[in-house]
Amino acid sequence: RGRGSEKNSTVLAIVERGGKCLLLKIQDITTDTLVNTIITHVDKSCKIYTDNLPAYRALPRHGYSHAIVNHKSSDGSKKWVDESASTNSAENVFSILKRLIDGTYRSVSDEHLQNYLNEIAFKHSNRYEFDYGFENFLMAMPPLDQTYRFKMSA
Repeated sequence: RGRGSEKNSTVLAIVERGGKCLLLKIQDITTDTLVNTIITHVDKSCKIYTDNLPAYRALPRHGYSHAIVNHKSSDGSKKWVDESASTNSAENVFSILKRLIDGTYRSVSDEHLQNYLNEIAFKHSNRYEFDYGFENFLMAMPPLDQTYRFKMSA
């Protein structure tokens, strides 16, 4: 349903065009929450493209270059791109997330939502790797001897 749905968790997508993705479960869409999260995860040299949620209007005061895509144009039609400003990358990630939850997982608890978001972000960020980031995934894993205690047969 989008914003305002009381039963759904709030997710913020930070997506680099043609690059990495970060999906975060956040508590709300207030200016403080959104801006502080962006300050934590996005370098000030980046140009930020968002929809027209008023909470994002504070970004220029914090040193960010910011462009807005107003999804409802003056003639009433939907609009996804405004010159160079586009939210298509984030919309694509949300589309994949929704299809994965509805089609594969069927239901996701709020408690474990961030783990599912991390999975989607990893897959999206490594989509151009020949092995879809599987080698990166294995390199990030701790060695088995540090994870499990093996019992030796007597």
